[in-house]
Amino acid sequence: MLFTSPIFIMIFLPIVVLVYLLINNKFRNNWLLISSIVFYSWSGVQYMMLLLILVAVNYFLGLLTPTSKVKRTQKIILTISLVINFGTLAFFKYFNFFISNIENFVHIFNPSFTFDAPNIPLPIGISFFTFQIASYLLDVYWGKIKPQKNILVIALYMTLFPPFIAGPIIRYFDIESQILNRKLNSSLFAEGIERFCYGFAKKVLIANNVGAAAEAIINQPQNYSSPACWLGIICYALQIYFDFSGYSDMVIGMGKMFGFTFLENFNYPYISKSIREFWKRWHISLSSWFKDYLYIPLGGSRNGAFCTYRNLILVFLLTGFWHGANWNFVAWGLWHGVFLIIERVFSGLFSRIPSVLAHIYTILVILAGWVLFRAESLESGVIYLKYMFIPTLANWDAHLPLMDIEFIFYLFVGIALSAPIFPKVRDIIVNKCSATRFALAGSFANTTLRRLFALCMFFLSTLYMVSASFNPFIYFRF
Repeated sequence: MLFTSPIFIMIFLPIVVLVYLLINNKFRNNWLLISSIVFYSWSGVQYMMLLLILVAVNYFLGLLTPTSKVKRTQKIILTISLVINFGTLAFFKYFNFFISNIENFVHIFNPSFTFDAPNIPLPIGISFFTFQIASYLLDVYWGKIKPQKNILVIALYMTLFPPFIAGPIIRYFDIESQILNRKLNSSLFAEGIERFCYGFAKKVLIANNVGAAAEAIINQPQNYSSPACWLGIICYALQIYFDFSGYSDMVIGMGKMFGFTFLENFNYPYISKSIREFWKRWHISLSSWFKDYLYIPLGGSRNGAFCTYRNLILVFLLTGFWHGANWNFVAWGLWHGVFLIIERVFSGLFSRIPSVLAHIYTILVILAGWVLFRAESLESGVIYLKYMFIPTLANWDAHLPLMDIEFIFYLFVGIALSAPIFPKVRDIIVNKCSATRFALAGSFANTTLRRLFALCMFFLSTLYMVSASFNPFIYFRF
């Protein structure tokens, strides 16, 4: 059940929110847990059974970890828990990938060899779920938090439906107090609705409109010129940003409706002037997870240049592999890891580069990386890069039918909203209003108009959603 589907927008979410508001506060966690189970069961009851089994297993392993005073025993319990969780992820997400590569290797020596591997469907949200529960178990092991003794609290943390299928990756210590004791107020609820509406509009209006052109060009680059191929990957860069950040906005908005405050997951990544800065702004919950639970435990940058570069390559190798069981994702992760190392090695040179050139360099690296990320295979990614960087004007006008007025409008809106232009304009207006003797009325009017605008965007997006046939969600498959 996607957040941008009619059944979610018009039936599921309104019912969940309405009942949540009407029932007594002490029953609200139970209602959210029931709602989350229903939400996840929509993709298949068998996956819900798997999830509930993992909830029970991790609950008991979390309780067992600190009970032993022997560090060796604690390590064994932690190792077992991580093997169970990451083993489950590996089976569902990477089994077919490994079998396919083994089969290709055996073909070198025996071309007639075949293996009929079973088609194992990927449970939604398993990557996010695995990282969330791993952070809980590691924090318990390190003594940062105490294990939760109420299984219903752990179950709610592990199944809470807003961040389940697309993140942000929520750490238990960030929301433990909110799960146990939170209060909903009208201001927070209104903020949540506004944030949800804007996220919904970003996904449906911008991501879907520019994404349709990206699909057409990237799927058949041989039919287009080099400028059109650049246009295609720029559209994809906007699509994936507004697709994923729009979903994150919807998650954060829904969280506020239920009294939660989730951490931000995006901070205008395309204004970055280095790849290092980009990863501080893009998918923040994932990059911070890898930093805290892998990079720093491996030694971070504390043990000399060689270890630092090794750790960076390993982290971004796994970052790519986390996104998908395909070599193009591995290449994408290594691509970013290599440029992070280059920026460290030549840090003095990069510090002297003019801001405009630094930004151009960063965007070019990001766009080339998105080619690898979007490609169906590593080979097709390399072919697309060839069409981009080896100029050709063949079929120079083939992309023109894609560029109607509506597409051009949303393309420029997407580019504008990729930078913090509108928040700055809004802040100027608010400050102007605050400087007058009608400050209170001005502030109230500004908030009211902003929320009315958000509702109008929601209404327009709903019309698009109902009538559109193109409504993918890129991070759904991760």
